[in-house]
Amino acid sequence: MLRHCLCHSAWHLAPSHAQRDRLDFYHGLLGVSETGLEDRSSLIVAIDGPSGVGKTTVASLVAKELELPYLSTGAMYRSVALKVIEQGVEADDREAVEEMARDIDLSLRLADDGQIEVFVDGEPSGDRIKGLKVAQTTSQISAYSDVRKRLVALQREWATRHGAVLEGRDIGTKVFPDTPHKFFLEAPTWVRVERRWLELRARGRTDLVRSEVEREFLERDRRDRTRPDSPLCHDETYSVIDTSGSEPWEVVEKIVAEVRAKSEPSAGGA
Repeated sequence: MLRHCLCHSAWHLAPSHAQRDRLDFYHGLLGVSETGLEDRSSLIVAIDGPSGVGKTTVASLVAKELELPYLSTGAMYRSVALKVIEQGVEADDREAVEEMARDIDLSLRLADDGQIEVFVDGEPSGDRIKGLKVAQTTSQISAYSDVRKRLVALQREWATRHGAVLEGRDIGTKVFPDTPHKFFLEAPTWVRVERRWLELRARGRTDLVRSEVEREFLERDRRDRTRPDSPLCHDETYSVIDTSGSEPWEVVEKIVAEVRAKSEPSAGGA
């Protein structure tokens, strides 16, 4: 029971000063001497999975360990959702949302901490994309084909030039289907709900009950898995990892070891 509680407390940390401290801590456990990789600029690591499996935490750590930029594709969709809200566009007006997504000035910039920041009309999205309304709007607009096309093109352009660890729901199936480094994270629904509930409470949302969070999870899962364009799924080219009984650094160790094994030029002579 104690181990299970520790797992939940580690997974639900928000990307704050505490999160960065935790990243440094795990990074020290894994070691940072050499990546062992010949050319990181062409290295693409895809980490997919549903909400609440720990993609953000794991991808951040993997990127730091491999000395690669980290891109949360979810932050890109949430940035578009924020613009939809600010412009007063109805999220269920597909045509208006797709037109706005095609026209907005959207760019990616590498921050000092190795994360890739999303800029909309020259302004960083920052913490403004973390609200509940943004999350709900994102769930709707992320299913629209033209929204996905615009963001996928930007993801490909940036990561192809620099290399990156990308996390999302269709990185290995749609964005970079040819990368050999594909990982699908999963966990039982009740575990994912518990993690998100703890995360929201840490952000001050003490009014929420688990049943509300679970309802939102099930609805998001339904939309993600049934949308016609790039549904959430995985195939035999992925390594599937259940994160429910592990600490973050244990999942990171598995991913980093597999990436290095496939990428080291002298692996056969070890």
